[in-house]
Amino acid sequence: MSIAEFIRESVLRPRLKQAGALVVYDAEKRYREQCFDLAADKVRVIDASISSIESREAALLALREVGQPKAPLEGVLIYVPAKRPETDEQKQVDPFALYAECGAVFPQDDGDEYLSLCLRAKPDHATEIRQVFSGSPVGPTFAVIDAIGGGVSWPQLRATLRVESGREILAALLAPSISQSEALKGQEGWVQEAHDFLRATLGLNVKTRGKTWSALADELWRYVLFSEFVFDLPVALPEALKGVPHARMPKLDGATVSNVAQRMSVLTKRYGDRFAEMSLNDFVRGKPKISETVDLLVLRSTEIDSQLESNPETTLGLIPGTLKLIRVALHRLRGMRFKEAIIVTDHGFFLNAQAEAGDVCIKPQGKWRVNAHDRMMLGDGTADGHSLVVSAEKVGIRGDFTQVALPRSMAPYRSGHLYFHGGASLAEAVVPVLISRLDTAAHADLRKVVVELSYKNGAKRITTRLPVIEVILIADDMFLQDTSVEILLEAQDSKGNVVGELRPGGDVNPATRTVTLMPNQRKQIALRMDEEFRGKFKVLALNPATLAAYSNLALETDYTE
Repeated sequence: MSIAEFIRESVLRPRLKQAGALVVYDAEKRYREQCFDLAADKVRVIDASISSIESREAALLALREVGQPKAPLEGVLIYVPAKRPETDEQKQVDPFALYAECGAVFPQDDGDEYLSLCLRAKPDHATEIRQVFSGSPVGPTFAVIDAIGGGVSWPQLRATLRVESGREILAALLAPSISQSEALKGQEGWVQEAHDFLRATLGLNVKTRGKTWSALADELWRYVLFSEFVFDLPVALPEALKGVPHARMPKLDGATVSNVAQRMSVLTKRYGDRFAEMSLNDFVRGKPKISETVDLLVLRSTEIDSQLESNPETTLGLIPGTLKLIRVALHRLRGMRFKEAIIVTDHGFFLNAQAEAGDVCIKPQGKWRVNAHDRMMLGDGTADGHSLVVSAEKVGIRGDFTQVALPRSMAPYRSGHLYFHGGASLAEAVVPVLISRLDTAAHADLRKVVVELSYKNGAKRITTRLPVIEVILIADDMFLQDTSVEILLEAQDSKGNVVGELRPGGDVNPATRTVTLMPNQRKQIALRMDEEFRGKFKVLALNPATLAAYSNLALETDYTE
C-alpha cells in the first residue's frame, strides 16, 4: 500500500465515516488529492481554497443534508489549505472550525503529523524514514516514502534517479542520464543519502562539502579508479599511498558480512548441511522441513524491535505473541531431538512511560552529522551538563567524524519516545542470554483432557468488547487429577487472524496470556476483542506449547453502535 493510499484509507476515510463531517487543514497542500479522491455519491468534498463565501455556503448545505433522517449524503469533507487553528481566538475567526467541533478534524494531534503517518504506514522501516525526514525540511515526497522498503534502501536516490537496485544507483551517480542530471540539480535531499549509500556500499567516506553532483562525482571517480588500481596491484600497496582512500569491505574470514543474508552465508559455508535458518514465524506457522543432518538451526524475529521503534503504542501486544511463538518453537525443537536452545537478543528497550513534556536531553553545541536512535550523535562538538562527548576512536567507531555525544541521563534527544534504546544504558549494553535444555523426558498425556467453553448460558452473540468466557477443565483420568493444565484462549476470525485475546489480570498470566486450571475447575475469563473487528469468530482453547485446539466456541459480535 502506498503512503497516499494509507493516509486516504486508514486515516481520512475511517475518520470521515465515523464523524460524518471532517475538516482537513493542509497548509503544505500535501493531502489535497487524497481528500478529493474520497468524493463519491454519498460523500461531498468542499474545496475552501476556491471561494470563502461559496465554500462556506456549500459546507453548510452539505452538513444540513448529512443531518437529515435517511439522508442520501453520508459525509462531508471540507478541505482547507491553511494551518489548523489552535487557540480559541484562532477558531473564532476560522469559518470552518465549527464543522471540526461538530465532527472531526485532521490533523488532530501529533499522531497525524506527516512523520508519524509514515512511521505507521511502514513500521518496519522507521530508521530509513527518519533519515529521509532529517534531510528534507519540508518533508519528503510521497514517492520517496513509497520507495522505502521495496527490498532495498535509499529511497531519496531511488525516487530522484528513478532506479531500483544499488547497482543502478551507483551507475547513475557515476554517469547520470540527462533526465537524471536534471533531477539531481533540482533538489538537495539526495546528497546526504548519497554519502550514506557510498559509505555503506563502497566504504567511501565522502569528504567534499559540495552539494552538487559534479563535486560528488569527482571524489567518487577518484575512489573507484584508485580502488581498481589497488586490486590489480600484484604487490602490496606502497606505504606512501596507503592514506589514499580506496575500498575496504567488512569481512569475516575473507567473507563480507554487512547484512543478514551474508552472515547466514558464512554459517552455511562453515557448517554445510549441518546448518539451516529461517524466520521464527515461518518455523512455527508453516511446515518446515529440517534435514536430520542439521545440528545448528537459527530462527530469527525482528517484529518487536521494529515495532517498538516506530509504533510503540500498539507493540505491547506483540511481546506475549512473540513469547508464544518461542514457546511453540521450543516444543517443536524438542520433537526434532534438538538438545539445547539459546534465546538471545541484540539489545533491549527502556520504557519511557513517565516522560513529561520537556523531558528530553538538549543537544550539545557542535555539528552532529549522524543521529542514532536519538540517543547518540556522531560528529564534532563540545560536552556540556546534559551530554558526554568522547572521541569516536575511544568507543571503537570508525568514520569521517571525530566525536560521539551521549546523554548523561536516561533521556533521548527528541521527545515522543515511549520506548528507546541506544547510548550508554543497561538496556543497550546488557543483553539476555537464555539457555533452554530440551529434555526428552515423558510428559503427561494431555490428549485425555477436555476443555469446555460457554458464554452466558449458551448465548451466541456478544454485546461487549470484553466478553466473559466460562472455561471448565474436565479430566476423568485418575492419573491427571493432580496435574494442572495451561490453556491459551484466543478469538480468531474465519481466516485464522487473532481478533481477541485474554485480558491480563486476575487468573491470567500477564507474560504468557494463559490461564492454568486443575481438573474439574471452572473459571470466568475475560477476552479483550479487537476494537475494529465485527462479525463471526471462534473462541479457541489451545495448548500453548503446540497450538493444538482442545475445543472451540462459535460466537458473533452484536454491538450497539
